[in-house]
Amino acid sequence: MSASLFRLVIGCILLSTTAFSQHKEIIISDSLSANSDKLSVKQGAQWPGRISRFRFGDYAVVSSKTQGGSTTEKGGFSRATVESKYKFSFVIADNSGDSAEVIVLRNTTTTALHEIEITSHFSVGDNELREHSYNLSAFIVPAADTAEKWLLQMDTTVGNAAEEKYRSFINNGTRTMNIAFTSSDKNHAPKPHFIAFPTFPALGYEFFENERPLAAVQYNSGGTNSKFKNIVWIARDLDNRMKLILAAAMTTVLQVTLNETSIYD
Repeated sequence: MSASLFRLVIGCILLSTTAFSQHKEIIISDSLSANSDKLSVKQGAQWPGRISRFRFGDYAVVSSKTQGGSTTEKGGFSRATVESKYKFSFVIADNSGDSAEVIVLRNTTTTALHEIEITSHFSVGDNELREHSYNLSAFIVPAADTAEKWLLQMDTTVGNAAEEKYRSFINNGTRTMNIAFTSSDKNHAPKPHFIAFPTFPALGYEFFENERPLAAVQYNSGGTNSKFKNIVWIARDLDNRMKLILAAAMTTVLQVTLNETSIYD
């Protein structure tokens, strides 16, 4: 190989590596971008029995507890259902001393068919995902008013035997904020499907109330360093209590997606 050709090959490799590893940012509403500060998330160490000590802007996780999880499997020769449960809790506080307790319950259920090998050359049945459901419930209770309870709910159902369903919101009984999946891809699908390495975009969620954008969280920045560039946006003109509730909800998303490509995987 000539020296010039060698340099060209090396240059292409370096260029492609840089493109794959560079950080990207999710697309958020123009009004939220103009009316909020972009806050980098610092992700502290995650110790046994504790979640990561996330910190961004005026907000930080000050205590936490994980209660482990369980996985059960049941079924027959050609059909199996696997259910996984996980629970954790944490307290998030702002710089003024206000705080909120968050209790998170995560549950996934997968039902699949699998073929049965009769001989080395003959099998019966099919390998097929029948249904996969993901349910996340987070109960957010401000310390200053324990009667004010908020529910963060994020659910999905997919599979060959299931009608696709996606539902994400925050509600306190009188107010509802909807949550929309977003990415850095201008042509991204409105559903949070996995996009394969190494060309996947940055991934996140934007929070709306009556179509007004309130906040956004980027939990994955795409490229090869996808877990290490988390960003949060919170509208400046919200009251401090609502900012705290949104910070608690986005911290929940950051924690549950640490080991998951998407909250809907």
